[in-house]
Amino acid sequence: MDLQNYADTLNEAADTIRKGTYVDQPQFIIKKGKVLDTQQEFAAFKRANITKWGAIQHVINNLERYIGQYNVTFAHIDCVKVLAFADQEFEPLTDQDLFGCIINKQQVWDSIMNPKFKFKGPMGPVLAAIHIQKNYRRFKAYSAYAQLKYLMEKATVIQRRYRLYQLKKSTRMRVRELQKESMAVWREMQEEFKHKWGDIKKSKRVEIHINSFSLSELQRLTIEKLKQKENSQIARIFSVKDPNVDVIYVCPFTLTNDVYKYYLKILELVEIDNAEKRFHIVVPENYVKFPQHYSLAQALLFSPKALKRIASIIKGGRGGQAYIVPGQNVSEADIKLSVALAVPILCGEPEKSNLYSTKSGAKRIFQQADVPTPIAAYDIYDSQEFFMSLARLIAHNLFVHTWIFKIDDEVNGRGHASLHVETVKTIVELRKRKLEMTETVIEKICEVVKKVLPKKIRIAQPNLYRNWEEYIAQFCRIGGVIEAAPMCPANMLASPSIAFFIEPDGNIELIGSFDKFAAKEYINAGCFFPQTSLPQMNLMTISKAIGSVLYDKGVIGHVTIDLVSFPDPATLAVTGGEGSQKQPPHPLFWATDINCGLSDYATVCLFFDILMEGRLDPQTGDYSIEVVKDPEDFADREFEVKGSQSQGNNAGSSGGAGVGSSNQNNFFEQRNFMYCRYLHHPGLAAIQYKTFFHMCRLESISFDMEKRSGSTFVLSDCLQSGVIAMLTIGVHRRVTVNFMVEALNFIQNQAGVIPPRVAIENERTDEVAMADVIHRVRLIHKAFESKGKKAAGTQPNLKGDKISFMSEIL
Repeated sequence: MDLQNYADTLNEAADTIRKGTYVDQPQFIIKKGKVLDTQQEFAAFKRANITKWGAIQHVINNLERYIGQYNVTFAHIDCVKVLAFADQEFEPLTDQDLFGCIINKQQVWDSIMNPKFKFKGPMGPVLAAIHIQKNYRRFKAYSAYAQLKYLMEKATVIQRRYRLYQLKKSTRMRVRELQKESMAVWREMQEEFKHKWGDIKKSKRVEIHINSFSLSELQRLTIEKLKQKENSQIARIFSVKDPNVDVIYVCPFTLTNDVYKYYLKILELVEIDNAEKRFHIVVPENYVKFPQHYSLAQALLFSPKALKRIASIIKGGRGGQAYIVPGQNVSEADIKLSVALAVPILCGEPEKSNLYSTKSGAKRIFQQADVPTPIAAYDIYDSQEFFMSLARLIAHNLFVHTWIFKIDDEVNGRGHASLHVETVKTIVELRKRKLEMTETVIEKICEVVKKVLPKKIRIAQPNLYRNWEEYIAQFCRIGGVIEAAPMCPANMLASPSIAFFIEPDGNIELIGSFDKFAAKEYINAGCFFPQTSLPQMNLMTISKAIGSVLYDKGVIGHVTIDLVSFPDPATLAVTGGEGSQKQPPHPLFWATDINCGLSDYATVCLFFDILMEGRLDPQTGDYSIEVVKDPEDFADREFEVKGSQSQGNNAGSSGGAGVGSSNQNNFFEQRNFMYCRYLHHPGLAAIQYKTFFHMCRLESISFDMEKRSGSTFVLSDCLQSGVIAMLTIGVHRRVTVNFMVEALNFIQNQAGVIPPRVAIENERTDEVAMADVIHRVRLIHKAFESKGKKAAGTQPNLKGDKISFMSEIL
């Protein structure tokens, strides 16, 4: 029965093939893994290829094995492809090759690949086991691969970072080597410059003036009108007064033609020969491409055209040694400029100069020079150290009312803050009880200080440091000092400064002395020249004492020292205080700060000197000019008449009009000036240059070249920038104040009311409001007027211009 069914099935399959889709192709059938060899087509195929049936049988056996693994009922095999594979006797057949011999691929594919039928064939369990093993091994292999890939990626990152680290390390080492080579070249150039200075200063030379604010980036970002302030020392061009000096002035931006002609006209008025050919203004061509906070030295370093122009001016000039006169701080950019231009810098080692320009570094110099300094603690870099140092200072100096805090690298009072301890109850009680200051008491004071400081601290620039936390964080990051304020009323304090020049051969020359006045507490706004706060001081003595120490440390160039003068507390009570009529003794002073660089006030002395053409007394700091008049005309004027003996004493002074003149009508009249270095009024931007100076003539805001007195402007930029500076010159200080008040009133009338500053959120700036400067100048003017009324009817004093500066400030 089974045989009969099988035969019937075969016949049906054969009929299907004959009548069906596959009749056009020579084929045979494999049913359930076995060839239907009784089929007529198969028999015909065998007879036709009997000569190579062995190879064909091998292919058929592989097909039976392949198809027999699965639940495939019928598989129609293409005879042509079987013959093709039979001809390839020695090549193994893959499953893909065998599947290619099947004609009804779709039906067979479903049985082979469909999981529902795949494992139901005779070899189903075996195939299932193989499939499970295969997938498990694949899973394990993939997991191992994924782990290996992960490790390889991390190893690649580590290798890449390590190679980058090695590359950076080697690059840093190479940069250090280049820097060492560059510094070696620079130091050799500096030593040669020092050695030849004696000949250089007597011959023709070229000064390259670069007033770069080489401060930290954070400081430059918070300086209001940075470019204008970098150009505030444009008066350096007046160094051409020396006939041997040519000047290359590097300007941070392009000057307008009006400003250039303004200074050129001044040089023509004072009869400087070939003025236009002896000073050159160079502007870094790429300054507009860099951020506004880039220093002038950085902008110049990356401006090759400007560097080439400087080199060509040096080469094509009158000859002689060229050297750079730097700004307040000397940075790495200045050194690179020096090496690139192959010219030395008029300064010492940058690290030392910058160190001794800090508040802490200055203390060391003053101690070695045996100059009096305030009670202080310095080199503080930790908040706990700060509180303990302050507590100890308070404990051992209970008589001090005010303690001043200063951040090391800040300038112009930007990093100042103060604490008035007379309002702290604990300190007041300790003063009354007069207890012995033990460690327990000091710790108690320290705890009190920690509590009261955030509430009672007075920050000089609250726009820079909004609160105590910001201030102390910056203080500890940079370092700083704690100083005691003098024990006297605020209106009896003065802030004299002395500027001098340390020549490369060690000789020291006085530039000038100043009494500074503040717009706000600790924020300087301007100065008077000369200083009168220390009337009996020999300025050369203190200059040489400090200058010699600095020179021994390797510092040369321009230096300004800041002092604070105050009446002797021991004699203040004896003289009856500030309202007494008794003549007070010579005030005391403390040295507080050093600036190893050419300051704004020292620079304006060049402007003043070229206008006056007089001479400076290096002992007293007084400046006088020669006046030819009848002595009888001097009855109502404050002239200082100097005989031949006095003239002989001043023979070594700088400047110079006929010291040894025999003309009996030649007298020497003193000159003073008042200088406000930064006046920012937005209303100036709306005024045309010609209109402004035309109104100056109409309002008599001018300088009289014949009398050598009056008002003049120091233009650091065009009027459209809104920034201007004022210099007023007179016979005595009261006259200069009158000129200044008139000039400031004129500016206000022309520019209008000063608009209130619009506060921008999170903005940090150090701008000094012009309204504060005007207010302080008017207070000083009022003080002079009051003293003038009190002095009415009394015999005029030949030294009347030296009104005590102590009463002018507050």
